[in-house]
Amino acid sequence: MSSGQAKTLSEADIRRLLTVASSSRHPLRNKVIILLSVRAGLRAGEIASLEWSMVTNGRSRVGSLIELPGRVTKYGLARRIPIHAELKAALVALAREQGSKGPVVGSERYTDWESDPLPVRLPMTAKSIVNWFTAACREAKLSGCSSHSGRRTFVTRAARLVHKAGGSLRDVQQLAGHRSIETVNQHRTLTPFAYPILTPDMVSISAWPARRWSGLQRVGQVRVMSFFGFSFESGS
Repeated sequence: MSSGQAKTLSEADIRRLLTVASSSRHPLRNKVIILLSVRAGLRAGEIASLEWSMVTNGRSRVGSLIELPGRVTKYGLARRIPIHAELKAALVALAREQGSKGPVVGSERYTDWESDPLPVRLPMTAKSIVNWFTAACREAKLSGCSSHSGRRTFVTRAARLVHKAGGSLRDVQQLAGHRSIETVNQHRTLTPFAYPILTPDMVSISAWPARRWSGLQRVGQVRVMSFFGFSFESGS
């Protein structure tokens, strides 16, 4: 790991962080924080700004995509990110526990009871999320781990695998919300085939596959040809 760079997490590292979350005061919420970072590549500020309306469909159920508007992203670049199965399960559980209105990652504070007849949780701040990650990494005994580690892990994996699904570094740039493709390039390893990589559970049909094969889109369902080895059920 280069000096100053956040640690890239292995699956074992991720499980250690999730174990820490499971024994915390807010286990479901903290699990979602980790998975939004590792499985969706969100920045701390984006996690803090995420609202249920950005992850739910028209039936107020957790959908298949995270829809990030430009107002909550670092460079004002709106993007759509596929919801990994593990993240989706955690979001569904969290919605059952705290409801699906307002911020996804809520703090212990609520809107003013006197001015709001139906008070909702106030969101955690980006700084609070950074501090939580720091404490969780310390408890999990992960040296070099920080709030950026999950996002770096997501982008690094994408950048190593996207060529296998016919994608490019530009697709990873769009998923990560990087302003420059050179930033994505820094995540590649020095191997002959170190191009960007999206695994089946990370691919966004709304992004590169649909753009290249618009015929794949159908009402209620988008099915990827057998080359990709998986199907994407929309509206689920």
